[in-house]
Amino acid sequence: MSFMDYLASGGVGDFLNAGGSYALTDKAIKDVKATGRELQEGTSILSEQARAGSAFQPYAVTSDLANVATNAQGGFDVNLSPQQAAMQQQLMGQAQGLFGQVGQDPAAQQAAIYEQIRATQRPDEQRQALDTEARLLSQGRLGVSSNQYGGGSPELFAQETARQEAMGRANLGARNQALAEQQQSLAGAQGLLTAGYQPQQQALNLLGGATPSAGYADIGRRSGTETGSQIDVSGLEARMNSENMANQLRLSQQAALLESITGAGAGATGGGGFWDSLLKSLSDVRLKENVEKVGVDARTGLNLYNFSYIGDPDSVLYEGVMAQEVLEYMPEAVTLREDGFYTVSYGMLGLTMKEVEVA
Repeated sequence: MSFMDYLASGGVGDFLNAGGSYALTDKAIKDVKATGRELQEGTSILSEQARAGSAFQPYAVTSDLANVATNAQGGFDVNLSPQQAAMQQQLMGQAQGLFGQVGQDPAAQQAAIYEQIRATQRPDEQRQALDTEARLLSQGRLGVSSNQYGGGSPELFAQETARQEAMGRANLGARNQALAEQQQSLAGAQGLLTAGYQPQQQALNLLGGATPSAGYADIGRRSGTETGSQIDVSGLEARMNSENMANQLRLSQQAALLESITGAGAGATGGGGFWDSLLKSLSDVRLKENVEKVGVDARTGLNLYNFSYIGDPDSVLYEGVMAQEVLEYMPEAVTLREDGFYTVSYGMLGLTMKEVEVA
């Protein structure tokens, strides 16, 4: 069967039916791809919301003692009340003074204590010396010496012995007291230091015995990241599935149209065959692809385009007009077929559809 016989027997209608199916499928492809993009955008938004919702939220505990606030990094800040801060400063100053006493030279402190002890002993020693002189004077022995006691009297010897013993006891007592006072100062300083930091400890207890802020922050970050990653992966999978579905639809679309065209027009030969004979009158934009405006016809004012036909196995590039635009310029040059596609009479327009030579 020749190509013209094919046209006369309804081949054009078959082709246009195939073209209509192609156009509908093309719309389905675009819809599927658009849905895929929307799914990916939507999941990206959900991912960000998941990360934001699972982020660690700092919190604070406030009392008359202090304000304890956690931060985004998982740490905490303690701010004492003005009264507690003043009390802490006072305690720290007292502790520093006691630590200064501990650092003094023990010998100097011992000497000072010794002098204090001796100052209490000397008045009694002086009274005893006066009593001894008075007794010796009454006995007529004042000024009398004896070789037995180194040139002195027994009473004076005993008195000097007692004084030396008292000095020894004072020295030993001073040493012990100096050491005891140092130990007492050290203990007092440590106690004041502990008391100075007690407000911070009490403030931390307000947070609770088990408030691992850093752990909460880390758990929040990891949970948010994991959830966000899972949502992102779901979005990518949805996008890939939609793209794959669109590609399958396009392949089915092109295969069906090509089978319809090549199967029905197999008998057409020469000069481009089926395409040169049939498609030159089909100017519906819905049957074209690779459309590019290349100029304007000076006489008619119609736009001129380069294009190829969807499903053309040779992808031949043509120059011509679009039926939808010709409708506005010269409606009588356009024919609407029963299948809903437009053809154009280039003769009525005084134009020629021609093949573009590709370098």
